[in-house]
Amino acid sequence: MKFHLFPAILLSIIGALAPDPVAAAADPRASYTTHGVTVRLHALPADANGMIKGALSFELEPGWKTYWLNPGQTGLAPMLDFSGSSFSSPPQLSFPVPERYEDAYSSSIVYSQPMAIAFAAPAATGESRLKLAATFGICDTVCVPAATTLELDVPQHPSPGDIAAVKAAFAALPDEATQPLVAHIDGNTLFVANPLSSTPDSIADIFVAAADWQFAPLETAGISDDHEQLKLMVDTRPKAHPPTIEADILIVDGEFARIWRGVTIPVQ
Repeated sequence: MKFHLFPAILLSIIGALAPDPVAAAADPRASYTTHGVTVRLHALPADANGMIKGALSFELEPGWKTYWLNPGQTGLAPMLDFSGSSFSSPPQLSFPVPERYEDAYSSSIVYSQPMAIAFAAPAATGESRLKLAATFGICDTVCVPAATTLELDVPQHPSPGDIAAVKAAFAALPDEATQPLVAHIDGNTLFVANPLSSTPDSIADIFVAAADWQFAPLETAGISDDHEQLKLMVDTRPKAHPPTIEADILIVDGEFARIWRGVTIPVQ
């Protein structure tokens, strides 16, 4: 998916994530404002397949940042608990492409522009209600944790702002990969077989989310077993040495991005 958007499209998405005065007045439980950000819950009625689609928008003020599902060496990943919602199973959460932020002390994986986390879940029988307990990090010159509970009765007739916000959130997502991804950890290095048709030199970055593991930015590309390999150094790992780990891996290649979910990675 091409995720670098033309300015006009980007402005329309930012506009979609701006506060909707009518919706905000109708259900103030669906938004929360704290240092540098307003977070807002949007949802559309169940579609023909019984799926409720929605978005949690982060209306960041200039100079403020929040974090990807793996925050990097510092920061707080968003923790989103929809267990109080009327879904028949937990929602799938989807994040837009982040950026890497580095200072003299650490490397973090962040968003520095307005963004939204998209979600989709099967609706339960009866009226649809959302209840989200959210914890996330927000940073300017200092970083602070924020926590709130948002609630929303899914409207049968959503406002134009909610419709635009949900559509924009899904439009900004990386492609979902369909082919397998081959990766393994050998010592302190993660090797990922290049799954794209482009050369390794064109790969802008790889973002990896695995519980209790942290990886440095993309370092080098080499040749191993006649396959192009992308290489990342292991920053931190748990003390226990599991034989395999599961990770979500996002590869950014020029103007395109693709995510592999639940990749099983042998640890050697």
